[in-house]
Amino acid sequence: MGKVAADITATSTTNLQAITGLSFPVNPDEVWEFDAYCQCQILFGGKSTSGGLKFGVGGPVSMTVGGHAIGMGPGSLVQIGGPLDGLAYSYITALSTPTGTFLGNSSGTNPSTLNGYVHVHCEVANGANSGTVQLLVEATGLSGVTSIVQANSQILARKQLP
Repeated sequence: MGKVAADITATSTTNLQAITGLSFPVNPDEVWEFDAYCQCQILFGGKSTSGGLKFGVGGPVSMTVGGHAIGMGPGSLVQIGGPLDGLAYSYITALSTPTGTFLGNSSGTNPSTLNGYVHVHCEVANGANSGTVQLLVEATGLSGVTSIVQANSQILARKQLP
């Protein structure tokens, strides 16, 4: 189990970045399943009604990944419920590929802060190389919007039996 020790601000709007603490090591030919629970906050700073977070998974080049993320919408995701209070989901089918945006605000309102959770569930099958499975995050939105993965977010990983 890994945990985020202090708030992490997603700084890039074009690249996924590591969420320190949300990773685990893998050996060749292992299959793992994991669940990451991310507490998130978007600070709009009165400058924009656009912003949010995208998630992804990093790992050794020979690794395959399959899973999904589900969390507070709306953003660019399939909706389960209404804007800002509904759930949304996005599939994860490739390494280092971002999901749709979570905690995005497309309602036309201008909140100062959005708080919510995103749950990422994946299975990874490693190839010939040892390495590290790493949960990744990317900010979305305009200048002045701060996107945060908060302290105490966690990852729980389970090695599958052969």
